[in-house]
Amino acid sequence: MQQDDWEVPVKNQWVEKLDKTIKEIDTPTILIAHSLGCITAVHWAVT
Repeated sequence: MQQDDWEVPVKNQWVEKLDKTIKEIDTPTILIAHSLGCITAVHWAVT
């Protein structure tokens, strides 16, 4: 998935978009992330 704004990341917006995207997938999913995507995935995982 592509986040909306890589220049000015907002944690809550990024985590919400990841959560929405994951919920739309109806099969087991493996997250692969890079850079701030890793941090986003960790924040999502603990919520």
